[in-house]
Amino acid sequence: MFQRILIPIDGSQLSLKAAKQGVYIASKLESRVMFLHVVDVRTIQTSSLAGTDPDTLRARLRNIAERYLNEAAGLAEEENITFENQIREGLPAEDILKEIEEKKIDLVIMGSKGMSGAHRVVIGSTAEEVVRWSTCPVLIVK
Repeated sequence: MFQRILIPIDGSQLSLKAAKQGVYIASKLESRVMFLHVVDVRTIQTSSLAGTDPDTLRARLRNIAERYLNEAAGLAEEENITFENQIREGLPAEDILKEIEEKKIDLVIMGSKGMSGAHRVVIGSTAEEVVRWSTCPVLIVK
């Protein structure tokens, strides 16, 4: 049923909690997991306006993304789950939705709120957009 599970990782505690839940579910269903981090291009664009070198910031953000993904990968390795790490550069919700289509994802498991500074009452804007437009079920971890 759920053979390909996508777990977006942004470094927040909720995304790590979602990764733990996703690995648990994948272990029970013998599913593949894809951990995805999207480097938000708006951060890079804003930094160049502030005088920061965009290429330097891009490299730094990719290094941070690799650390987040490696932490999630460790969870999958502990449970002998087949997994893949992916870094994309774009807009988080848009790129999560693209990944769902491109990889034929069966289930998305993600935190209700991420690292962005926006505080919403129940669900973050990225999670809300993914829930609204996803072609597969989305499990939101609070």
